[in-house]
Amino acid sequence: MKRTAKDILKEKGGHMVTISSDATVYQALTVMTQNKVGSIVIVDEEKNRGYLDRTRSHVSGAGRRLRRKERATA
Repeated sequence: MKRTAKDILKEKGGHMVTISSDATVYQALTVMTQNKVGSIVIVDEEKNRGYLDRTRSHVSGAGRRLRRKERATA
């Protein structure tokens, strides 16, 4: 039997935490801490642009603003 994303979400509590690609890395980490999750999905205009977790990230397209904005405020 193949496991689906729906199966995994069900095991993890049934919800996914997201943040706008305009957010800073600090804001993303704060949201992750508040929601007690290890990763967060980056969205832009309701489209998945990537993810960020405590050990790695993958950001594509418009989501690259997340990294640029963080560098500018550091």
